[in-house]
Amino acid sequence: MPKNPSKILPLVSKHEKLRSSGINLIASENWLSPEVRSALASDLAGRYHSSWYGGTKYAQRILEETAGLACKVFGARYAIVTALSGNLCDLAAMFAFTREGESVAMVPKSAGGYPLGTEKFGRARLDLPLVPDTVDVDAKAAARFVAERKPALTILGSSFIVFPHPVAQLSAAAKSCGRLVYDGSHVLGLIAGGEFQKPLDEGAQVLIGSTHKTLPGPQGGLVLTNSKELHEALESYLYFIDGDIGLVDNPHPSRIAALGVALEEMLRGGKQYARATIRNAQALASALDEGGVPVKFRERGFTRSHQVLLDISDAEATKFCRALEKVGIFMDVGGRLGAAEMTHRGANIYDMESIAELMARVYHGKIEAKAALNDKRKPSIHAQDNSRADFVRSEFRAEWHRKPALNPAPSMHGLAKPALHPALLKNSARKGGARIAAETEGVAADVKRIAKSFNP
Repeated sequence: MPKNPSKILPLVSKHEKLRSSGINLIASENWLSPEVRSALASDLAGRYHSSWYGGTKYAQRILEETAGLACKVFGARYAIVTALSGNLCDLAAMFAFTREGESVAMVPKSAGGYPLGTEKFGRARLDLPLVPDTVDVDAKAAARFVAERKPALTILGSSFIVFPHPVAQLSAAAKSCGRLVYDGSHVLGLIAGGEFQKPLDEGAQVLIGSTHKTLPGPQGGLVLTNSKELHEALESYLYFIDGDIGLVDNPHPSRIAALGVALEEMLRGGKQYARATIRNAQALASALDEGGVPVKFRERGFTRSHQVLLDISDAEATKFCRALEKVGIFMDVGGRLGAAEMTHRGANIYDMESIAELMARVYHGKIEAKAALNDKRKPSIHAQDNSRADFVRSEFRAEWHRKPALNPAPSMHGLAKPALHPALLKNSARKGGARIAAETEGVAADVKRIAKSFNP
């Protein structure tokens, strides 16, 4: 035993236990396969890749192979895998395609548009017009807006994205005065699987994004284009070229290796994974709606991506997030849910319906004191007491390690039986302490079965 044991390693262990025993619905995260994690934690993690250093020949090959895989997965001619984040990809586009004093047209921040900090770099930000009461860019109004204001760069991308962006409708106007870039950070994995939309085919000149949301890779960025000219312009900011540094010096070769492994996984099972992710998001949204949890865009089928947007206030979203966290379900405080990680870990539509039922019970405060069971007021997010949180943990928290969706088995993607036994749902009709005692006593076998079913 060392004299000064690490304070960090126990925290890492606790974090891993917390996450592996919970249900993660954070839309901007995903689960890394053991193979991706192995590459990320390899000897490459402490190395450089440049030929200026000895011992880098395999690191260089990994970079080349990963770029080739990216082109194959996305059907692009050129790929840049050296960006350390999606944000750096946006900045590279801004620096490569605009000059000081010019403007960048983007989705408004109020609708999830990315806070690029254009003003800090001497560029003006122009907010694209939206369809009222949505987070969608108004295609016709935006085309007129771009034609009139003539931004040097138009970026279609947002963190609230449930329906495709109007790439084709904006393409002509945007390219008449500048460049059209699609930031697919949230939906990159869906695009890789041939779902949601195909930005490069629809008229975007560049597709960029982060590699750790619906694309289940390490945190980082990716740039794709069919133009050699644009590729070279962007690469000058994201790669060490001719002794000059742009936004990236060391691109972290272990990250690139992990990205390469993730792209190999997408080649094998990306189409099934993308379809299952969207189907699971729709199932989650529909079940939440049926359970009385307000969800946006019911009239449009809720979502066509991995995201589900709750129709609640910011204050309610924060309270709901904290309440769910106490019982082992994770979301963000923006009222945004995502189905990507649970799909990757093997969840199906029945699992999503069961998860929605648990969330509805927390939202309505139904696992609480007897008085709350008779509360006929408008549904609200009740404060979580420790006894209720402990009960839900013991009842529903499972090790979500079913065989990953990118290596699909016949039981995946809506074909398997529910992970939560139907008896649990029936038991919810019981009342008070007797109900809690009965459920707690009756679920031990189910919890073990669930945990076993999600182990690889």
